[in-house]
Amino acid sequence: MGEVSVSFDRAGQGWMNLAISIGDERIVLDWISYTTDVIGDVIRAALQIAAGGMGALARFDREPAEFRMLLERRWEGVPQREMFWIRVLELPEFYADAPTEAGEQRFCVNCDPSAFATAVHLAASRLLGEADAQGGLEWWGLPFPFRAFSALEAALAEDRPQAG
Repeated sequence: MGEVSVSFDRAGQGWMNLAISIGDERIVLDWISYTTDVIGDVIRAALQIAAGGMGALARFDREPAEFRMLLERRWEGVPQREMFWIRVLELPEFYADAPTEAGEQRFCVNCDPSAFATAVHLAASRLLGEADAQGGLEWWGLPFPFRAFSALEAALAEDRPQAG
């Protein structure tokens, strides 16, 4: 497993690219529309994993196509060990609500789940530096997801013993 990086990049007014790199593997989910909250959805998916969840799903509108990102923990191999996979599928029509199996797989890589959640947090932190006082990103059209960001930050904090 290699280094993990994530970036949210401006593609145009109301459009964003989401880049995910793990070692030598890289995918750019390009031209994602503001009709889906890509920043918030990726943060919430990372939060689900950082909090110990077995999986998370995020869907991104490309008008009309869809990218679907699946984050999955699975037990594999002999002896059994937990693996974490990031898969991205492309489907022809966002609003058709097609089953995941109908998508064409574009990316499938395993990595450390904490490294992925940390990379998402870092990418969101960079965006937060661009936001205005109300959390707006002028070019994006949606507010910054402060609650999800704070929850991810808390989930990534070291475990602390309970008082009392």
